[in-house]
Formats: sequence, C-alpha cells, structure tokens
Amino acid sequence: MRNSLFSILYSKRSGYVAIVSALVLTAVVGAVVFVSTANVFFGRQNTGIFKAKKNTRYLAESCLEHARLQLADNSAYAGGENITVGSSTCAVVSITASGTQKVIRGQGTSTDSATNLELLVDGVSLTRVSLEEKQNF
Repeated sequence: MRNSLFSILYSKRSGYVAIVSALVLTAVVGAVVFVSTANVFFGRQNTGIFKAKKNTRYLAESCLEHARLQLADNSAYAGGENITVGSSTCAVVSITASGTQKVIRGQGTSTDSATNLELLVDGVSLTRVSLEEKQNF
C-alpha cells in the first residue's frame, strides 16, 4: 500500500514537471523568436541609416572635387558654395591655406544624415594628401 501511494504521488509530480517543463520551453522559444524578429526589424532600420550616411559621404566628396576643379581654374577660389543634387545638398564650406598645402572643407547633407569631410591638397598640383571625416567644423 505504501508502494502504491508513493507511485500515485510520484505520477502526479511527474505531470506537474511535464507541464512546467513545457511552459519553460515555450517561454524560451518565444523569447528566441522575439529577439530574432527584433534584430531583423532594427537591422532594416540600420541599413537605411547606413545608406543615407554613404550617400552624404559621396555628396561631400563630390563637392570637394568640385572645389579642386574651381581651384585649378582660379587659385583665389575660397569656397562658400552650395550645390543642390536632387533633394540633397553639398557645400564647399571653406578653403584655407596651411603652409604649402590647402585645406578644403566640404559637407554633404540629406534629410537623414550629414557628413563633414576635410581634404588636404598640395597647394600647387592640387593632388590629394589626405582625406578625413570630421565630427564638426
């Protein structure tokens, strides 16, 4: 009798263990699905931000090249020019002399992002010495 009472109690506990195990497993699987879905959703948003940043970098670089062409034509060109490309703009912010070199600052801007670039060129040949992204000018 004692043996049969023990088996009844044990079988009831094993039912609870099975139910609790199923609930825990369901919670874990649900959490994994939620995290995976959130990563995909936020990954798409990050892709859009990355694309906007890349576009503004290209805009800023194109303004720097425009400034180099203007300098080749007129060595007194000082910048301060805005250029509109579709719904985006780029600007030749300034051109300053630094010894025998010139520093050209350009900015590309769209609705979602902005990029500030500083180009260092040789003052005579206008060849590129360095290109650096700046947080602010």
